[in-house]
Amino acid sequence: MFVNLLFLFILFPISLFLYYRLPHRFQQSILLLTSILLLILWQKENCVLFFGLLLLTNLCGRYLVKWRSSALQTKAILLLHDGIYLAALFFLRPPNVCVLFGNQLYLVGISVLTLQSLSYVHQIAQCRLQPEKADGRFVLYMCFFSKLLFGPYVSYSAFQRSHRRLCSHTTEQIGKGISQLICGLAKVVLLSGQLFLIVQQMQTAATEHNTVFFTWMYYGVYFLSFYFQIAGYTDMAAGLAACYGYILPKSNRLPLWSRHFSTFLCNWNRTICKWFLCAFGVSSKQKSFRWLRLLFAYSLFGWFCRGRMTAFLWGLLTGSFLLLSMWMHRKWQMPHMLEWCVVFLAGILGWSLFCSDTVTEAVSAWGFLFGKSRDLVSYQDLYFLKSSIWMLIISLFCTTGWHQMIKRWCLKQKQTAWMVTVCIPIGNVLLLCLSIAAMVSDSISPLFLQW
Repeated sequence: MFVNLLFLFILFPISLFLYYRLPHRFQQSILLLTSILLLILWQKENCVLFFGLLLLTNLCGRYLVKWRSSALQTKAILLLHDGIYLAALFFLRPPNVCVLFGNQLYLVGISVLTLQSLSYVHQIAQCRLQPEKADGRFVLYMCFFSKLLFGPYVSYSAFQRSHRRLCSHTTEQIGKGISQLICGLAKVVLLSGQLFLIVQQMQTAATEHNTVFFTWMYYGVYFLSFYFQIAGYTDMAAGLAACYGYILPKSNRLPLWSRHFSTFLCNWNRTICKWFLCAFGVSSKQKSFRWLRLLFAYSLFGWFCRGRMTAFLWGLLTGSFLLLSMWMHRKWQMPHMLEWCVVFLAGILGWSLFCSDTVTEAVSAWGFLFGKSRDLVSYQDLYFLKSSIWMLIISLFCTTGWHQMIKRWCLKQKQTAWMVTVCIPIGNVLLLCLSIAAMVSDSISPLFLQW
């Protein structure tokens, strides 16, 4: 969605210029118009459905206030509203799906809209929220482009409080937002795109041989490409929001280097995952059948992400690993290196299950991971490792957060503080130029041009 030259270099600059140059009363209209144009540009074949669902949520929210005294009518409205949204998720199957690295996903805009809309109407039914009287503000909240797609999910009330207009530091705020936007774009196009090219080469070679080392390296590189795709879009969403003065919660925080499996899950996509945990009462104080509610929440979370049985089983496996990890921590303390290995093992096993189309394919992948081919390593494995070693080193470095530590250390030293001021703008320009060159050439997959 964001990796689009028309949006990045025409729609976004014009919108940002008008947002700060026109009077304050026009800002909401500019944001609303920009969001609508981007949705039409991205999903023109489904934009009518998108706005129809918005109208349904708005009407249901208003009728819930009028008929709140009647429990039967309230349940009927909630059943109608939730049923239509779930039907939209069920029937938006191929060919009307987004494809992410060979994985068929639901339309992500419709998916995030489902979470927002369900939260909105259920909070009104529980008397925790009053419906928005102004239609423009309601539509802006629902389709604000920086929190769609892989942007963080925020509740209705949190979004209304998150607007921060820094009149004296507007230029600094825009600069930080653009810098985060460029870093996210580089993660999506340069890192994720190039890693996916390695994945495609390994998929072709996998028909000839499938050693243990090759299979582990394949799913590791596959997982890294997906990680940078998600992290890049999240950074782009947060950067776009910051340019307009909105602060969105962080959706992930270096999950690959978590020493506890529970921390790995919380730091991976905590905003979306938190919605499912809260919806099924896992985070509440009620302890009865809590483990069962946790397994059910993660299973539905997996189905929501992809809509296949393997994704449902991935969520079930993830919840089981989490319960096992919590039980082990209550019994004894494992060494940090051993814990990290367990997290890595659970991540690879879960990912091989998630990206498989059938359960048979997933079982076959697990067989190769644990030595079905009986060959540990071959010369071709070393060839792939040698040809992609620099890309893997750069990718692993970008997942550690060391670059932020180096930046903070340089700023504290008087002799090197100037380097940060000079190198960051130059680096951003270089990353932007490389990303544009990759988007307009054949050096990345055509998938990115579709987004």
